[in-house]
Amino acid sequence: MMTQEPINQQNRDKESEAVTLHNQASIDMEHGEYNAAQEKYQRSLEISQQIGDKTGEAATLHNLATIDMEHGEYDLAQEKYQRSLEISQQIENKAGEATTWHQLASIDLERGEDNAAQEKYQKSLEINQQIGDEAGEASSWHQLATIDLKHGDDNAAKEKYQKSLEINQQIGDEAGKATTIAQIGIMVAGEGHAEEGLRLVTLSAMILKEIGDADLEQVEPWVNGLASELDYSQEQFGAMLQEVAE
Repeated sequence: MMTQEPINQQNRDKESEAVTLHNQASIDMEHGEYNAAQEKYQRSLEISQQIGDKTGEAATLHNLATIDMEHGEYDLAQEKYQRSLEISQQIENKAGEATTWHQLASIDLERGEDNAAQEKYQKSLEINQQIGDEAGEASSWHQLATIDLKHGDDNAAKEKYQKSLEINQQIGDEAGKATTIAQIGIMVAGEGHAEEGLRLVTLSAMILKEIGDADLEQVEPWVNGLASELDYSQEQFGAMLQEVAE
């Protein structure tokens, strides 16, 4: 009769293998090598399912779904996110549940299903507030504001963007802060306050440049476009840059 210890040791070895594959896949993801990442995540998933590691299974399904999203395979991504969500709820992994609600909402947005997206972002927000995940809360407020803005509810959008901004400032998330400042600037400019909007968008660009964030490429055209709209001379533009920098 086989003793319990070898079985436990075998499971620990398998769990270690699954974790290693998962981490290697994450490195592949950072390098943009999605096919290699997908292969390793799949192997990690099979091991997690074999040994009954629900936490590992949920996390790996989530990452496989993210790769599907990168490839535009929204149906496949939704299926995997849904399975990940069900497992997270089963094992009461609130952080995993909140993150997955957020991703499912993103799929709804891609499909133009704003009401469904809003409902899921709200669920993610409530869980993040419950568990004290301030970064997740800020992200949820930002996305909910974006939906409000899309529907023309500027006041509601401003309120939510402001909540997101305050949290990002509090936790020192410079990238999140810059993204929200840019959105507020674009909204303000659209309300007819182009100069104020330009200053805000410029501030966002400066933060993104300082931290080396790739989102700078999306914000810089807004800076140039608003400066052109205001017909700023080179001297005026330089003075504005100095003002914002100070």
